[in-house]
Amino acid sequence: MGAMGKGITAIGSLDRRIIIEQPSTTTDEFGQEIETWSTLATVWAAKMIKPRLESMEDDQRVGGERATWQVRFTDTISRMMRVKVGSDYYTIKAIEEIKRENRLNLITELKDNNHG
Repeated sequence: MGAMGKGITAIGSLDRRIIIEQPSTTTDEFGQEIETWSTLATVWAAKMIKPRLESMEDDQRVGGERATWQVRFTDTISRMMRVKVGSDYYTIKAIEEIKRENRLNLITELKDNNHG
């Protein structure tokens, strides 16, 4: 038996910069509270495309790309946040902890309406 297949991912594979954004509330010039997004962190990630799983939830959206972003472990990321890559925004659907590698998998779906 060789050393291959141990499940260890090299740090060098985290080759994309992504932005983790969190919801926040601000007040506009009319005194109305509006929801905005602010940057929590910019991190290195590896992107893994996943096939669309129709049975995952009652999602009526069509054609949304599902992608998993693997990042170094942190306990500050939650499902209320989103991933920004360039001008694309991904909704975080689930978070999987990969303890043996000290990583997180952020299971996401590309938002159809990319408004900030």
